[in-house]
Amino acid sequence: MKYFISSIALLGALSSSVLADTILYGRLHNSIDMTDSGGDNSGTQTTVSSNSSRIGVKGSEKITDDLSAVYKVEWGLNSAENGGGLSDRNRYVGFKGDWGAVLTGRMDTPNKMIGRKVGLFSDELGDARTITAKFDGSTVSDRRADNVVAYMSPKVSGASVAVAAVLEDGQKDALGNEKTVQGYSANAVYEAGGLMVGVGHTTLDSGEVSTDRKTSSSQTTRLAAAYDTGKVKVTGLYQQDSDIAGQSGVDRDVYGVGGAVKLGHSGKIKAQYYVAGDAGEKVDNGASLIAVGYDHHLSKRTKVYAQYVQVDNDKHATYDTGGGHGDKIKADLTGTESGDPSGVSVGVIHKF
Repeated sequence: MKYFISSIALLGALSSSVLADTILYGRLHNSIDMTDSGGDNSGTQTTVSSNSSRIGVKGSEKITDDLSAVYKVEWGLNSAENGGGLSDRNRYVGFKGDWGAVLTGRMDTPNKMIGRKVGLFSDELGDARTITAKFDGSTVSDRRADNVVAYMSPKVSGASVAVAAVLEDGQKDALGNEKTVQGYSANAVYEAGGLMVGVGHTTLDSGEVSTDRKTSSSQTTRLAAAYDTGKVKVTGLYQQDSDIAGQSGVDRDVYGVGGAVKLGHSGKIKAQYYVAGDAGEKVDNGASLIAVGYDHHLSKRTKVYAQYVQVDNDKHATYDTGGGHGDKIKADLTGTESGDPSGVSVGVIHKF
């Protein structure tokens, strides 16, 4: 941490001409969460959670009239307690022009970006990733991938596309065997007049040998839409996951809807409901999420909020609450049926 702080101090000491196109930015997001894991013997816990708090630098350098170098380095940090250090978030370097941008590094997949466009509780306790991003402990779709080469098109008449190739990463499994992960992700988005419609797809090769129970790849396809009048916003998402975590035949469908209504200049009430169907040969392993909240902007950069969140697990489901949130509410699995975690969260977000 001390080396990181020293680096930031050094950036501040450099001349303004050198850093004219470099921006230091960040977001601190803490919440007080009162949660219950939903079991017969569970009780309420109260914690302070840091939720995707971050700091980073980004910028560009003009090379020619129609070509610029672009870069971004972002770290996750814990703004609620000691320890944990810094974690790697999006970081890339590349080039951009009127033709779009080519980036290399570690970044969100285009399919993940589609889901974020309809998120009403992003990084909060009610984040839809509780349902969309996880299944039985496996990451399904909302990935930040390593070793990415991506192309982002310019927006033309409201339409844009993004394509990313995920190259071999050389990771090893628990036995020390090489576990290459290769694949691609893409999206196509149309945005105009308050309307957003987007479709995305990700295919990842797990490096496993295909058998009756395993397959070498998993796929996720998403369709998302939103309409914002300026006063009212409605959202919807459909997601299809196939061969989750390389498990042949473990497929599921996810549906979600949401809405938000502005109250005056500073307030907003919001709610969303997401459902995951059964996956694979098992029955009763689906779940639903409902989140209801109120946001209040104290300024352009500071927001406070309060929300209630409930996950309803089927008998054999293991969904937690808090996908994308710092502290997760683990479902109580000690009984004959899975617990239904719930919680109340009061938080503050400050951007700089």
